[in-house]
Amino acid sequence: MTALARFTMSNVARAVSGARKGGLVIGGVTIDPNGNITIAAGSVAGPALQANPWDAVLKPEAPQ
Repeated sequence: MTALARFTMSNVARAVSGARKGGLVIGGVTIDPNGNITIAAGSVAGPALQANPWDAVLKPEAPQ
């Protein structure tokens, strides 16, 4: 006798849809044996990854 599924595709689709509407870039989805759905953030290309002007001041230049 097989165990009943602890989640459905609609549960996963609902979770992913909500994360996307919240602005999250989906990197992956994991479902544990208990049916808990975990959504991992993917890489974000945008202002968060732009260089900070203070980086040049606080980090010494690499020798050439």
